[in-house]
Amino acid sequence: MAEQRVVQAVNGQCDIVDIPPRRVVGVQVRFDAETAHNVFWVARKLILDGTAALLEELLGSPNPGEYIGVVTELGRPGCLTYVVGVVVDGGRELPEGLPDGAVSVICPEGRYALVRTKGDQMQAYDFLVKGFREDTPYVCDPGLPPLHLYGADGELVVVGEPVRVPRDEDERLAAIHWEVVSLPQIRFAGIKRPMSAGDDVIGLFFAIQSRVRGLPCAELFQQDYLGIPYYEAGQSYSCFGARVSSFEGIPEGIDTITKPGGLFLHLMDHGLNGDNPTRLTDARGAVLARVSDAYEHDPSRDDLYRFRLGMAASLFVAVKPKAG
Repeated sequence: MAEQRVVQAVNGQCDIVDIPPRRVVGVQVRFDAETAHNVFWVARKLILDGTAALLEELLGSPNPGEYIGVVTELGRPGCLTYVVGVVVDGGRELPEGLPDGAVSVICPEGRYALVRTKGDQMQAYDFLVKGFREDTPYVCDPGLPPLHLYGADGELVVVGEPVRVPRDEDERLAAIHWEVVSLPQIRFAGIKRPMSAGDDVIGLFFAIQSRVRGLPCAELFQQDYLGIPYYEAGQSYSCFGARVSSFEGIPEGIDTITKPGGLFLHLMDHGLNGDNPTRLTDARGAVLARVSDAYEHDPSRDDLYRFRLGMAASLFVAVKPKAG
């Protein structure tokens, strides 16, 4: 993108930049919590099927061969509107005959952390929610639209997160969304290992997940992965796997756990987090304090982490109405 001003070079992967107002014309697609994992797939499709190049041909672009994805509406976390297209001259009149679903949006000026990547959004977001927060005073700014840059091959090349330096605790937590919800009983099928062993339960499950994912009991939960703590006979376990509707057909060697439902405080990032819940874990205590007039932590039930195919992890903290 032209005319951006580098404020700080964080490292060889990331710069903090001020970006001026820009006009984006592109195809608009709406997503909800069940489909948001397709954001990058849809962007790649619109680039590889020639739609983005057609927009560039019809409208011109200051950066030929570079395409942009912008989150133009962000409601409840996981529900968003995404525009994939090109940056154009803000003053020109748009011609008729643009691709189906084309819209024009104005992105306001703002400060962004631009993280360069090679098609791996999880790696980029992992840096944003860990190393970036440790190395800089910035937090996500929910008042500006997240953006992504793509190459002509449809690969993601830059993740742009809007950022600001928080002035107080309210601004620090502004990008965290929370609400009290009820969950039914949760059934888990996956890998359970003693925490003391230090095993990579995520990698172990992905190596055998086909044994679970192909079963009828798992077909309704293809987007859902669960991370849960588990305690048994004085031993602490780390668990990662799939949510299932029953244990029917679960093969030998796959661990199964049933977790009670009830009231939970659901913590979500305002936007995408690449399935990294670090910001949510860090905010857990502060958010519990915010609801402490009506609710308190229920230590009889465990926290649950839900992962959504590399897009939007969230945290469920067991709570109960406050006594008295």
